[in-house]
Amino acid sequence: KKIENHLRLYNDDPQVERVYVIRRKLDDLPVYLGWFAHSGLLLKTTNGRWFICEYGTETNKNKVCLYETTNIKDTTCSTFTDKKRKWNKQICGSELSKKISVNSIKETMEDKTCKHSYWMLFWNCHMAQEGVREEFGLKVDKKYMDKQFEEEYRFSLREI
Repeated sequence: KKIENHLRLYNDDPQVERVYVIRRKLDDLPVYLGWFAHSGLLLKTTNGRWFICEYGTETNKNKVCLYETTNIKDTTCSTFTDKKRKWNKQICGSELSKKISVNSIKETMEDKTCKHSYWMLFWNCHMAQEGVREEFGLKVDKKYMDKQFEEEYRFSLREI
């Protein structure tokens, strides 16, 4: 028998059309420092709504948050502001090949992050959003702990 994985669409759970990686500076740091940043997923739905799904925010370290944002007017924008925070956004994002709802994305991120407690360097928002993208077959370039970033991290420890 063929077993298929069906993702449930809720009443107010729109289907995701595109997924964008978003990044912003950490609230505790005065500047945006590459991989010392916060990242999440921006979800554009088929009905034109936008949602942010993120893990490990400053106030909710071990929680996945999903909320709607109305501050994006143009899909080709590279930045937007939400809750007084400036986010950098991928220009094109990735199109999903399956029907996936915003709550399915959140539940997948919760499944990926529930194994450990948040740790800024080794169990964080970057790993959460990368794991979700991989789960749904989206390409993940320059992973958080790939060789390049590991070398930068070790170099930065020597400078301290």
